[in-house]
Amino acid sequence: MALWTCDAGACSKDMKSIVLDANWRWLHNGQYTNCYKDGDWGKTLCPDPVTCALNCHMEGNSEKQYKSTYGIQPIQDGVELGFVTTTKYRSNYGSRVYMLDDENNYQMFKLKKREFTACPANLNGAVCFVEMDADGGKARSGGTNAAGAKYGTGYCDAQCPHDMKFMNGKANIVGWNASHDPPIGSWQRWISGRPTAVPPPTPRTLAPSPVHTSVGALSVVTIPRMNATMVSATRTAVTTTTTALVTTSTTDVATASPSTPRRS
Repeated sequence: MALWTCDAGACSKDMKSIVLDANWRWLHNGQYTNCYKDGDWGKTLCPDPVTCALNCHMEGNSEKQYKSTYGIQPIQDGVELGFVTTTKYRSNYGSRVYMLDDENNYQMFKLKKREFTACPANLNGAVCFVEMDADGGKARSGGTNAAGAKYGTGYCDAQCPHDMKFMNGKANIVGWNASHDPPIGSWQRWISGRPTAVPPPTPRTLAPSPVHTSVGALSVVTIPRMNATMVSATRTAVTTTTTALVTTSTTDVATASPSTPRRS
């Protein structure tokens, strides 16, 4: 994808990649036994948060799988995120992607001089900045998060999502949906469905929680108007992109070889 930075005189272009959020990825051990299935954690592999994080690996995806499994594909001047994608095994609902600065770090944004497109009628689109570590929380995890930004880890949100599988490098299994630290601040730079648009901030004061020094990572999602609790996406585009979903190879930057899966 192309990230354009413009001023009054001219525009410069940098080629970037995107990566799927870790929460959508298959979790398994070295023998490909599920760590998480049907909405719950496996008791054998995940008896506690740290053991679970050490036992479980996060699967990578090819460019083809981005489209066939998650409904994510390049379009002219952007990327399209499908709301429902059905395969012979299951249906996938929604997705969340991030732009990468390099293979191991998210593209961090400041809020000035960024423009976003409109969203088609009957959908409520959102482009959000959330306070995240550039490396996806890898450095601060103490070794339990070996995946990092390359695999889309580290998402956090002041709107308190209750389905985050990993937080601070540890599996969110204690009381499931209820353990670990509170969420952090987010800024929805653009949320709308034609013809209106508003930029609602969601502040959050943390104490005592880790200090976040990043400006913010860009998260692109959309949600249906009829159900604002479902984080998903359809035809939400960033004006600073072109048609290339992956810029370096035929597989996405988060792909792991089956013989070398990465820990979450």
